Amino acid sequence: MQEILAEKCNLSHSLISNIESKKVQQSFSIVVLYRISRVLEVDIKEFFVERNF
Repeated sequence: MQEILAEKCNLSHSLISNIESKKVQQSFSIVVLYRISRVLEVDIKEFFVERNF
């Protein structure tokens, strides 16, 4: 799934993997976040909503 997302966002698989990892503190730009939100069809604001899982 990460590979597909990376390809659709025109990003590297390793970047997507690092963003999702709890072991790695990966920095990334708002442009990267925007690309991901567009591909996932999610409003970018949703990434900033605190949720208790």
